Amino acid sequence: MATPPTPSRGPRPFFPDVAEGLVWPLILRAPRLALRPARLGMSLLFVVLLGLALRIPNLWTDSGKGIANSLAVKLPKVSEQFVGAVKDASVLKLVDALRGLFAVLPRELWNEQRWYSVLAVVVPGVMLWSLLGGAVARSAAEDSVGGERRSWTAYLGFALERRYALPMTYLGPLGLVVIAGVLVSAVGLLLAVPFVQIVAAAGSVVGLLVSLMATLLLLGVCLRWCARGRTRSTRISGRSRTSSGGRCGTSRIWRCLLR
Repeated sequence: MATPPTPSRGPRPFFPDVAEGLVWPLILRAPRLALRPARLGMSLLFVVLLGLALRIPNLWTDSGKGIANSLAVKLPKVSEQFVGAVKDASVLKLVDALRGLFAVLPRELWNEQRWYSVLAVVVPGVMLWSLLGGAVARSAAEDSVGGERRSWTAYLGFALERRYALPMTYLGPLGLVVIAGVLVSAVGLLLAVPFVQIVAAAGSVVGLLVSLMATLLLLGVCLRWCARGRTRSTRISGRSRTSSGGRCGTSRIWRCLLR
């Protein structure tokens, strides 16, 4: 007995194919994911423990001269800069406020406080941020992907199992910045020597030539790779048109648009 022909399904609508890869629908789910008792509790615990960490230098500094007291005086000024930038809708004022928060404020704290006082706050703060932040991120990820919810102790246990890897996500970049600063300072001291200045001037010409050759080589590799990819995509699209009767299927819509 002959089987009836399978009815052909037409192409699906265009908009769902484009919208399924957008990020903003996922971003709109963030408030709903954040308002969970376990995540709110871990966030509150982080705020409390960070407040205690800020008061660690008060154990050996004079009253009123700790990091917490300095932040209590300086942060309102920085917040006023942000408020003024928003009221005036000024990009320059916003840049100045960001510079004051991320550059001026840390430098002033470093100059005012002793180095071990700063480390006594930074190290526990980064540890708390990485562990509790990792627990909150794991909880939100499981809730977002599969709708799974466990107790906050399970997520905290997940973070404690990775107690070495999670802090390195923050300490690693900070360490690179410190190393770069030390290298820049060392190079500045070396360039103060006249003989090193002559050697650096001669080496800069060689460095420019080497960088030019590397740039040309990289550009040639990229162009060759793009040409090979273009030839391969043309072959694939030709086979796709042959198998689908010249029409673009739903899964090939971006390939058809970029062809």
